[in-house]
Amino acid sequence: MMAAGQNPFILAMRQGTQVSQMMNQMGGRTQIPRGLASGFVSMINPVSLVTIGVIAAGAAIVQWMSSGSDAVKDFTSAIGDADSAISNLRFAVDTMNGATLNTSLESRLQGLQAEAIAMRLVNTEAFRTEEGAQALAEAILATGGAVDAQTASMIQQIDAAAALNEQLNRNAEKMP
Repeated sequence: MMAAGQNPFILAMRQGTQVSQMMNQMGGRTQIPRGLASGFVSMINPVSLVTIGVIAAGAAIVQWMSSGSDAVKDFTSAIGDADSAISNLRFAVDTMNGATLNTSLESRLQGLQAEAIAMRLVNTEAFRTEEGAQALAEAILATGGAVDAQTASMIQQIDAAAALNEQLNRNAEKMP
C-alpha cells in the first residue's frame, strides 16, 4: 500500500491494528517474540529465498521498463492511484454493514476497475480513444471477461466514431 502512495498514517491505522490483533491471538508475552522469530526463520529456506529473489528481480525489471518515458510514469502513477482507491473501497465494503452503502461502494469499485482496465487498453494502444477503451472495460466487467464478437464489433465502431470526432474537433480548433 505504501508503494501505491497511500498515506502512512492510514497504512499504520489499517495494518497496525490487524497485526496487533494477530499478535494478541498468539498468546502471552513470551509467545509473541517466539512466534515472530519462528516466522522470520521460516522465511530463510531455499524455496523462500528463491521466490523472494524472483519477485525482486521481476520488480526491478518492471521498474526498469517503466522508467523509459514520462507518459509511462504518469500511467503507472494513475494505475497505482486506481489500485489504491480500489483497495480502500474493498476495505470499506468489507467493514461496513448496510445494503445501500455496500451497493454504492461496490458500484464505485466497479467504476474504478473499469477505469483501470480502460487506462491499460489505451496505454497498449488497443484503442485509439478513451471512450472506446472505457466501453470495452465496462463490457468486460459486465460479462465477467467474455465479450461476444457482436459487442466487440460495436465497441470498435464506438472507438472509430470517437476518434473521428476528436479529429474533427482538432481541425475545428485550427480554423480561424
